[in-house]
Amino acid sequence: MRTLGLVAVAALTGAVAATGIGYAMAAGQAGGADPGGPSATQLATAAIERTTLVAETELGATLGYPGSGTIRGGRPGVVTSLPREGAILEQGDVVVETDGNQRTILLDGRRPAWRTMRRGTGGSDVAQLERALAALGFLPRDVRPDGFFGDRTRTAVRAWQKKAGLKPDGIVDLGEVLFAQGSIRVSQLLASVGESIGPSSPIAEVTSGARVVAMNLPAERQTLLTTGDHVLVELPDGTRTPGTVSEIGNVAAAEGGDGPTLPVKIALDDPAAIGTLDGAPVTVIVTLERREDVLAAPVDALLALREGGYAVEVADPDGETHLVGVELGLFADGLVQVTGAVEAGDSVVVPR
Repeated sequence: MRTLGLVAVAALTGAVAATGIGYAMAAGQAGGADPGGPSATQLATAAIERTTLVAETELGATLGYPGSGTIRGGRPGVVTSLPREGAILEQGDVVVETDGNQRTILLDGRRPAWRTMRRGTGGSDVAQLERALAALGFLPRDVRPDGFFGDRTRTAVRAWQKKAGLKPDGIVDLGEVLFAQGSIRVSQLLASVGESIGPSSPIAEVTSGARVVAMNLPAERQTLLTTGDHVLVELPDGTRTPGTVSEIGNVAAAEGGDGPTLPVKIALDDPAAIGTLDGAPVTVIVTLERREDVLAAPVDALLALREGGYAVEVADPDGETHLVGVELGLFADGLVQVTGAVEAGDSVVVPR
């Protein structure tokens, strides 16, 4: 039987249903069970459970290939082979072929190739060539990339050229390599097979080859994320895949009349999990708080007390009910963390 008075409240929290409090008052505002009302055995109940509560928030984002650029040049001649649109090119792949046997090969590097590299050449371009050769397994591990094109570098270049279908002369001619940071994706071909090209001819529009999740984070919510945070990305079909915040811009910009936002990029832990999606809207799920091994009751089982605080109505085995005062903790997924004279398995009254 109820022994504590109840009061109506405008809002307990955004997660508390008004119908829950309304039911409780109708059942026993006068201080006892309504004789004409339903017995405890007819009441709807739910069990208090011991569980893990996770509070989350959702942010809108887009899945796609970031960046854009234009590949120009290659080796002068008639185009005899091109990659298909949508192809992802990795280090060592052929970007364009002319005259049947002159190929431009993709290598990893930040600086563009601007000259022929041969024995005796030195500089940062040689150093990134050596790093690429080492990554491909052509430069011995005991040879440190030092930016000088010596005999061992020339030997590595010859071995790479032979494997790549190039003339193995140990000289890297201008147009023989294209340096780019990581893989690239061919978004649109600008040249066609049979066309004659020169050193500055446009070959293709490209983006980064690694899909990322991009979003504009409202500046007032920037504390939600830091670089390295783990998040979940919900795809259009409802499946979730993990990701990691890889980049957060530090300059806020206002777009479309909205408030200032910061650009955020999230790298997917398993890129294969997203299939061929490109430009698709996705949802980024950020964990705000997590509490493990806590007692939780349905939010709509909460009752506001006249004397302050909250209670739940526990259904007894003999068919009676009684109120138990509880302290509230984390709200998540329709549940609320409770502490007090309740235990896991206790049945509490909820609205039908």
